[in-house]
Amino acid sequence: MAQLTGETLRRYKLRVNFVGVDAYDAEENVTPYRKLIYLAYATQHVGDVRRGIETMFEKLYPEDGGRSVVRLRDSHMCDVSDDFLVSEVFDDSPEVFAAMDGLRTQ
Repeated sequence: MAQLTGETLRRYKLRVNFVGVDAYDAEENVTPYRKLIYLAYATQHVGDVRRGIETMFEKLYPEDGGRSVVRLRDSHMCDVSDDFLVSEVFDDSPEVFAAMDGLRTQ
């Protein structure tokens, strides 16, 4: 049986901001379409978190239809690979930008 460590059990409270895929510059103060909190484990891959955020969005906002989260970005609006671990990317800031199809930046 695998032994669980403190890092394995550590959870991140991510503040997710939904933006259009063309929103890139955090300095422009992009207004998010929606916001939510998502809890992720340190050892989860960003791709799993992205899919989990998409599922949560669908449950919380069924009136918005089946929009897909194309990619996640860090607090500096840099695209994040699905292969990274949550602890590698979101240690400095829990702010996440979820780039969605069909949203326009405001």
